[in-house]
Amino acid sequence: MKRKIKIKLQVKFLALLIFTLLLVAGCGGGDGGGNGSSPGTIKLGWDPNTEADLAGYRVYYGTSSGAYENSVDAGMGTLSGGLITYSLTNLTKGQTYCIAVTAYNRSYYQSGFSNEVCGNAG
Repeated sequence: MKRKIKIKLQVKFLALLIFTLLLVAGCGGGDGGGNGSSPGTIKLGWDPNTEADLAGYRVYYGTSSGAYENSVDAGMGTLSGGLITYSLTNLTKGQTYCIAVTAYNRSYYQSGFSNEVCGNAG
């Protein structure tokens, strides 16, 4: 007799609404255009996920909306002022990047994308 096993996959991540997008501008003035003197940075912040089996976050980014050519594992990020923060580095200064975040659990199941934000690397 075969026994049917029902497996319930529960990945109910809270909405990963990116709460704020801060642009970290370079020092020394200038227009922030891609002059190649130093890489650009975008600092992100989002509401923390409260799932007990949360293992980390993945940040997806690209130069056009909805087209994420790159991703980076942000791990657990850094909790600061009630937000998870993470800095995307080595970006082209002045370039617009569109960014979304997902959460993943210890079994590597991943949530859907957060809301997308777009901003210029400073």
